[in-house]
Amino acid sequence: MVAGAAITVHDVGTGYTQTAIARLPGQYLFPSLPVGTYQITVSMAGYKSYVQKGIVLSVDQAAALNVQLQVGTVSQEWL
Repeated sequence: MVAGAAITVHDVGTGYTQTAIARLPGQYLFPSLPVGTYQITVSMAGYKSYVQKGIVLSVDQAAALNVQLQVGTVSQEWL
């Protein structure tokens, strides 16, 4: 994970959404997510976005997800 990346978790059942920014060295934390089934999206300028679906959280469960962002394509536009 890249420091400064935006990490968004979205409960697909309720629509609950929370966003955090990865710190050095790419660590992030969502301390109190409600029970549910989540999708996580990680995005950062210059990298391809990462999406993981089907993350199920139960009561008092801690989950960890290590994400490796891939360098995206650079496009240039002349005006």
